[in-house]
Amino acid sequence: MLKRRRWFRRRSVGLGFHPVSWQGWLTTLVAVGGAIAVLTAMHRSGVRIPLVIAILAIYTGVALATGGARSDVSP
Repeated sequence: MLKRRRWFRRRSVGLGFHPVSWQGWLTTLVAVGGAIAVLTAMHRSGVRIPLVIAILAIYTGVALATGGARSDVSP
C-alpha cells in the first residue's frame, strides 16, 4: 500500500510547521514571496495586513491538510 508523503511536520516545540519535502518548501517559498510582495506593493493601504493574514491562513490550511496535524501522536 502506498503511503502519502507528508509535505509538512508540526514543530515539537512552539508553534508552526516545518517543510519536509520539496512541495512543502515550494509552498513556504510562495507564501513568503506573496507576503513580501503584498507588504512592498501596497504602501499606505489598510488592506495589506488582512492580505498577509489571509496568506498565512492559507499556508496553515495547506500545512494541516498535507500532513501537519498531530493525529498519529498518542496523548
